[in-house]
Amino acid sequence: MEGSAPVQRIGFPAGKDRWRLEQFQKQIAKRESGMQTIFSAMQDALLVVDSNRQVIVTNQTFRRLFDAPEISLGTPLLEIVRDPTLDRLLTDAFRGEGRFAAS
Repeated sequence: MEGSAPVQRIGFPAGKDRWRLEQFQKQIAKRESGMQTIFSAMQDALLVVDSNRQVIVTNQTFRRLFDAPEISLGTPLLEIVRDPTLDRLLTDAFRGEGRFAAS
């Protein structure tokens, strides 16, 4: 790295941080790829939503079941599955009630 001693002292840690960030990004991409492989091989429909009922993850089985070839991250679930019963089940689950609640 070129420059005065103070510039070099600042530049070295910044370069090291950049390398670490790149390594973390590679690890995340590798894990994401592995998860997508597992999800696509699942025979059961998979749906993951956040507490606002926005889609985080679906698999191909779910998309086929609801005739939705593409579902963008953050899409409100009710735009895909127009079923108020499912919405109530999710509300109960997020409250810790109902049959899908975690114990």
